[in-house]
Amino acid sequence: VKEALSYIPADLGHDDWLQVLMGLHDYYNGSAAGLSIAQDWSSAYADYNPREVETKWKSFKGTGVSYSTLFHYAREHGADLSEIGRKHRSDPVRERLEASVPVQAPQSVPEASFVDETDDQPQTWPTPVSEINALALPRRRWVYGNSYIRKYVTVTASAGGIGKTSLTTVEALAIATGEKLIGQQVKERVNCWILNLEDPLEEMQLRLAAAMQHYGIDHSDIKDRLFMDAEDTVQLVMAAEGRDGLLPNDALLEYMTKRISDLGIGCVIIDPFVSTHMVNENSNASIQAVVAMFRKLARDTEAAVHLVHHVRKGNGEDSTIDSVRGAGSLIGAARAARVINKLPEDKAIELGVHPSKSKGIM
Repeated sequence: VKEALSYIPADLGHDDWLQVLMGLHDYYNGSAAGLSIAQDWSSAYADYNPREVETKWKSFKGTGVSYSTLFHYAREHGADLSEIGRKHRSDPVRERLEASVPVQAPQSVPEASFVDETDDQPQTWPTPVSEINALALPRRRWVYGNSYIRKYVTVTASAGGIGKTSLTTVEALAIATGEKLIGQQVKERVNCWILNLEDPLEEMQLRLAAAMQHYGIDHSDIKDRLFMDAEDTVQLVMAAEGRDGLLPNDALLEYMTKRISDLGIGCVIIDPFVSTHMVNENSNASIQAVVAMFRKLARDTEAAVHLVHHVRKGNGEDSTIDSVRGAGSLIGAARAARVINKLPEDKAIELGVHPSKSKGIM
């Protein structure tokens, strides 16, 4: 797409310029990375206005213009699409397999080579264990309870309507303020980012405002510490499956890594996990590839990445970790995982809770 775009002059007529912009918007799913490319391309025009480009970009919703429009314009301006296709055709599966092969190992490894720190030869694996200084090892950096930990992926799962979104919203408030809101100790106060891909921003603002009012939290307590986006303000597709196999969205991962690092965010809550990808959720290999991207995000930013997920529909019984929907590789890759259930009425009576209040307890 980028090479095709290089053939298209930015000083097209206004209508044609909009067509190209909408094609880019379709290809990049309206992402910030796509907007950056649109800005770079448009900047070659003498009357370039970055604010106009951004305004138009944000206004595109279901325009009906696909990214194939870009190739139409590129061909009109001399691009050989067959040559471009041959040049950029790739096999994502083969590339991933080749990337997993280490540098060629030497024919023989001297017995003492594992302690030779001056050896400038490329490292190969298996890697010998060097002497470990236990006191110098970093401790696990739990942020909140046993559910949020820096540099790792964790999971919360439940059936619909139990309250997992409300719970993680309050936990985000606790993490951002450092306050012990629901009995759980905040072990490290950090900036927090909520990404809800299921509800519009207005609904999330209502929930957040209700929680802040309930716990007596003022906006000044979370200013520049709590960030929130919703399904109508952000699109998040980490990977998709097509005829060429699984395609990871490395550009999006790079953008998220930079933004999280720039804003000093230490906790990211993504709800729900199923909305972050377009792969077969029952395929262990596909889900493992998506989760690997979130694990890389957690490692590279040293943030706690928390994924909210659904469980399979049951027969009225409480859900367990084995009830989590889709492939088991998600839970297998998580550092910690929890499942939420409603408090049954009989258990509420045992605890001395009035049945009318038990509906809000999980």
